[in-house]
Amino acid sequence: MNNRFWSHVDKSGDCWIWTGRRDPCGYGRYHTGSEHLAHRLSWTWCRGLIPDKMYVLHRCDNPPCVNPEHLFIGTQSDNMIDGITKGRVRLPPQDGEQNHQAKLTAALVEKIRVRYAAGGVLQRQLAVEYGLTSVSAILTGDEWPTAPGPLKKKRVVYRPGRAVRSWYRANA
Repeated sequence: MNNRFWSHVDKSGDCWIWTGRRDPCGYGRYHTGSEHLAHRLSWTWCRGLIPDKMYVLHRCDNPPCVNPEHLFIGTQSDNMIDGITKGRVRLPPQDGEQNHQAKLTAALVEKIRVRYAAGGVLQRQLAVEYGLTSVSAILTGDEWPTAPGPLKKKRVVYRPGRAVRSWYRANA
């Protein structure tokens, strides 16, 4: 089986390129009764078993490469960090309307803040009206910190520690 696998590899360059079937992302695919990623088989046959929940990553960032010297074991987090640091993966903007999951616009956030500051409306009423589970973090600026509108002051709750309580009991 190994000979058949390696017959699909071009070792003429630094990267050993898989010349067999590839998936849409360029990773080699090899069928051994079931389909496998070629770089994972290369690792297994040259280095040993891949631990559970671990990935075989490319130092060379070349998906069809199966050179075991270019491969290393890592977690999904390692893979993401590797991709971000090498510019392969771009994180989407996380703030405001630039976030693809944002349900609101800066204008709507301002409306929510102005209406709440004017009084006569509960936070839960605003949340229901705008299809949200809560507006508390919007009102305090924990969410949408750069959006306009008046911010609600955060309530500070003083909770004395054990030493303070002990002192108070002893001296009260």
